[in-house]
Order: sequence, then C-alpha cells, then structure tokens
Amino acid sequence: MIDFRLAGNITLGGEGSLATAITGDQSQRASTTTNAFTSRHSDSLFSGVLKVGTPIDRRLHAAAAVGAGVAWRRTKREGTTAPLFPPSARSPFNDTVSDAVFAYSFGGDVDFRVTPRLRILGVARWHRLRDDDRDSSGVVKRGVASNIFRAGAGVMIRF
Repeated sequence: MIDFRLAGNITLGGEGSLATAITGDQSQRASTTTNAFTSRHSDSLFSGVLKVGTPIDRRLHAAAAVGAGVAWRRTKREGTTAPLFPPSARSPFNDTVSDAVFAYSFGGDVDFRVTPRLRILGVARWHRLRDDDRDSSGVVKRGVASNIFRAGAGVMIRF
C-alpha cells in the first residue's frame, strides 16, 4: 500500500492484495461426463484507491476507501473424469482457468500514531470482481465467488 497526500484528510494511492490459495474438493457433471477433482484457487488484486477521513496528522486517523483496478484469478484443478454412458474407469483430469477481470473496492483504514513516523494500521476491504464465472454456454468456469473480504493489520512508516 502506497499513499500520496492530496490534502489534510485526502490521499490517493495504490494497493496490492495477495492471498494464499484456497483448496477444496469439487465435482462437476456435464452432459456426457462427470469430473471429481481438487481445486486450488487464488485471487490477486491491484487497484488505485482514494481515501477520505479524519486529518492525517491526528494521533488516531480513520479513513473510508474506494478503489478500482484489476484482479488476476487463477484456478487449477486436478482429479479424474469418466463418461456417463457407458460407465467405465476414471481417467486423469487437469484443468487451469486464469483470467484478469475488473474489480472495485470499498473499505476503511484505522491507524494509531506511535511515533511521528511509525503507526499501527488496521485495514478492511470488500472487493467486487466483475466476473460472472460462466462460459459462453452457461457452464460455471470455476465455482468460486466474485466477492472477497480481506482484513489485516500491520505497521505504517511515514517518510
């Protein structure tokens, strides 16, 4: 997160939000086959953010944030597939779905001054990814929600 001060209570900056992959077992049935697999999914978000709040130089500072940018979505599946008719032995199945989608964000920051250059920071963001998660035939591509909530805490250093 990098912020540039525009006024006493307004900043403009950039943020990156990365997370480890979530993993889960899934099954999928199409008109001719059935798949059983383990899915590993991750979303990486990068956005420009405008924040408006209390004056930045106060001991306790809070700000509302709104932003927009791009999210990189990646889902990797490994498992087995089998035809429905005639039923037979399962064979290996591997699939990767990756794409970039537009995302917008809402949230807030709260920070507490420890020294003139060091602050303790708490951040919360709700990201909405503009991804309907369906291919042109209407089949779900990955089965992962397009709403993400992330929160964190850390240290802020001011230069």
